[in-house]
Amino acid sequence: MIRVEFPSRKAWVELARRPFQEAQDEFRDTVSTIIEAVRLEGDRALTRFAERFDRFVPPAWRVTTADRDARAKLAPVDVRAAIDQ
Repeated sequence: MIRVEFPSRKAWVELARRPFQEAQDEFRDTVSTIIEAVRLEGDRALTRFAERFDRFVPPAWRVTTADRDARAKLAPVDVRAAIDQ
């Protein structure tokens, strides 16, 4: 533990900074970059990020109504109720 006695007002900001804040800032920057790329590039960006983060790319990004309805029937009742609200 580092002990600092009587720091100047100028030093307070740096002394109060926590590693969590740095990680949060980095996370926010990453998410902003992803959102902007998807906004500008659409499916190309989705594919790139799916490969990068999931190491998987679905054969198609669009889900048919029939497939959606079939999968919805597999969801627990409380999940379906939350979706319907």
